Formats: sequence, C-alpha cells, structure tokens
Amino acid sequence: MSFSTECSDAQLHLFINERKQRNFEYHTTPNKKKRAFWNDIANKLNKQENTNYFLGKDCHKKFLNLTKAFNTAKRYREGTEELDWRENI
Repeated sequence: MSFSTECSDAQLHLFINERKQRNFEYHTTPNKKKRAFWNDIANKLNKQENTNYFLGKDCHKKFLNLTKAFNTAKRYREGTEELDWRENI
C-alpha cells in the first residue's frame, strides 16, 4: 500500500494537520532541505500509525495533489475555471 494511492480518513487528517502545524517551518525551509521535511512527516505518520509504508516523496506528492484538487474546486466554485473531465484522461 502506498500513501499516494490509498489511506484512511484518519491518516489523511493526521497528515493534513501535521503539515498545517508546520506551515511556517515548511515555508522557511530551503528547497534543498524539503526532502528532509517530508521524510520527517512520513516518519511521524509511520510512528503514530505503527506502519512503515509512508515515504517522504509520497507525502510530498499527496500534498501537491490535495492542493491542486482544492484550488481547482475553489476556482470552479468561484466561476473562474470550468472543469473539463477530459483533463484527467
């Protein structure tokens, strides 16, 4: 199982809350050290969930996908972007 493909609601909430709490740290971390930031979040998730399948790169990818989906939905609600179902094919 990979975090980027499947996770429980509880794991997703834990992930989002962890990233939100560390927002300042994320934005002050140089790009060269972002990998360590995401690895740290993955390690915390693995520890709290007693797993070993969360990886930093998957956490980063999951966050990018979540923010993309959020921003797309927001623009659609505001009427500034039309959704095209063919974009995801």
